[in-house]
Amino acid sequence: MKVRLSIGIAATLIILLAVGLTASQATNSTQGNDPNTPWYIDYISNTTDGGSHVSIAIDEDHNNTPWIAYYSSEFESLMVAHYVGAGEGNCNANDAWYCEMVDREVGVVRGLYTSIAIHPDTNTSPFLSTWKVGVSYYDSTHHTLKYARYACALGGDCEWTAQTVDSS
Repeated sequence: MKVRLSIGIAATLIILLAVGLTASQATNSTQGNDPNTPWYIDYISNTTDGGSHVSIAIDEDHNNTPWIAYYSSEFESLMVAHYVGAGEGNCNANDAWYCEMVDREVGVVRGLYTSIAIHPDTNTSPFLSTWKVGVSYYDSTHHTLKYARYACALGGDCEWTAQTVDSS
């Protein structure tokens, strides 16, 4: 079962990287059999829990940066990873990706059936950004639909906030 989880995140990354990253961005990558095909595999996690319930989005406002939402059975939590460039990240298999735990409570299974989207920055003012990332997901312990939003304040501090959407 755990092998299937890792294959799921790797397969999603193959699709993601084909549309989102160039060869110079995919630093720890392996190219497919045809050198003229821009398909790359980039491993973010090297644990047996490679992630499941994976979804992807491309941030077109910020150099086509890929964002990936997934469930970590190791932490029973919603995780998000995004590409930041070689040496800038913190993911255990690849320092070009930044991984973070978005919603976690010990003993609570959160982060199943993820769907991630990026709202582009529609405000032309450099002081008022409307850019944000949103993830919907399922909390199976409480049987609730949840939504987490990543947004930045005027001072540049960015954070995730989570809320319950439906608990019926």
